[in-house]
Amino acid sequence: MHDSTGRILVSWSPCRVIDDADAQVYIPCNIGAVDAEPAPPLYGIWMNNPNDGTQLPVVLAEEGFMFTDIVAGEPATSLIWLPTSMRSIANSPLTAAASC
Repeated sequence: MHDSTGRILVSWSPCRVIDDADAQVYIPCNIGAVDAEPAPPLYGIWMNNPNDGTQLPVVLAEEGFMFTDIVAGEPATSLIWLPTSMRSIANSPLTAAASC
């Protein structure tokens, strides 16, 4: 994020294991049996703050769906400076037609 906080958007899945395969019950790895079978991943979008070691959900995960390739957009607040030699190219009719 470009907000001077050091936070980052991540696609993350908690560690889960299968507790009851017939009922499709999944539990966190830290309370499951050591030899439990891994559950399918459950990827959502999270805001990770490495400064304080926390993360918060942004987009909740859905079974059978994986969120990846995160993009964050924000308005541009600064102007782009072009050297004098490029200003005539940027304002030419060909450049204007190509951007339509």
